[in-house]
Amino acid sequence: MDEELIKQIQEAQNLTDEIKIEVTENYIRIPVADRQDSDNIVTLTLNKTAGILALYSTNRRRILTYLFNKQKWTLDKAKAWIQEHKNSTLKDAVKSISLELSDKEKLLASQKKFLKVDFKEWIVYLEVLVPWEVDLQGDFEDPQDIRKAMVNFMKNYGFVGDMHRNWDGIGKVIENFQVPDDIKVFDGAKVIPGSWVAGIYVDKESTRDKIRMGVLTGASIGYNGEHVEIES
Repeated sequence: MDEELIKQIQEAQNLTDEIKIEVTENYIRIPVADRQDSDNIVTLTLNKTAGILALYSTNRRRILTYLFNKQKWTLDKAKAWIQEHKNSTLKDAVKSISLELSDKEKLLASQKKFLKVDFKEWIVYLEVLVPWEVDLQGDFEDPQDIRKAMVNFMKNYGFVGDMHRNWDGIGKVIENFQVPDDIKVFDGAKVIPGSWVAGIYVDKESTRDKIRMGVLTGASIGYNGEHVEIES
């Protein structure tokens, strides 16, 4: 760690004793709440593009520590972000991140890339929902909620549209499963345990053309559900 960065950290800690900033090889870690022995901690992906993660207590529904990618954040910038959002909900804080993204970055962030494309049978596979991954609206799901969403979708819907509007013969889900805890690779592609993976049969020739040309490389899900506010 360079001397200037060490100096900045020491100055920050002198200004506020309750914040103990830690800098690792890849992240600037800024705690915002004390840990408790009873905490069940998972890592939230707030925004891959912006380079922000968070340690989250699932039982207390509270953010404990923010992790800022050092390649995209300076210490001063990370501290300023924390200060700006200290009284915000997680939803509002994440929305503020998305406002700084370009239209292309927003599109990439909102879509799940295809894990595999079977051009012979015209089935595309993707992770529909990934546990603890926060979307551009500031929402995320745990594995149990993902299971409920998957079952409800297959019982009541099961079809696929274009840009959440056109439902005319685009495709339908014909394979469906939730990734077991001991599985991290699906047909050569990395997957996250607890994720909902779907195989979608692509019906429409114009949609197949978009996939062939690399114009269509993924998909996203639109849904309604119960929302619980979380402090940032």
